[in-house]
Amino acid sequence: DTLAQIKKAICEAIEENRDAFIELGHRILVEPETAFSECRTAEKVRAAFASLGLSCRTEQAITGLTADVRGRSDEATIALMGELDAILLP
Repeated sequence: DTLAQIKKAICEAIEENRDAFIELGHRILVEPETAFSECRTAEKVRAAFASLGLSCRTEQAITGLTADVRGRSDEATIALMGELDAILLP
């Protein structure tokens, strides 16, 4: 696959799952948790990964989690990181 084909496939997969991503974001937004205590948030993300067939390693840096997605080869590695904690503002 060329880089353009890979990019196109990723964009199509994102668009196909758009509503699920937005719904997960809303579920996280209405129940914010601060740093190192985002247990419910991590569970929501773990469940979302599980629905995609991904197994997770939990309790990474206390409440974090990781999931690996394997491609057809090991020629490239992509990392995606997201922050799940809320910030308290007056």
